[in-house]
Amino acid sequence: MDCHDIYDISSPDLEKIPVPAEIQERCIIISRRVVLQGFCERCKGKVSK
Repeated sequence: MDCHDIYDISSPDLEKIPVPAEIQERCIIISRRVVLQGFCERCKGKVSK
C-alpha cells in the first residue's frame, strides 16, 4: 500500500477491511472511493529523496 492508493468499495465493506486504526483515521472517503494519505514512509519523512 502507498499513499493515494484508491480503493473502490462501498461504505459497509470499509469495516471489513483489516486496516490499522491509525490508517483508517487518515483515510479520506470520497463517494465510494477511499484514498489513503499520510501513512507511508515518504509522508512520515523517514525516506529522503
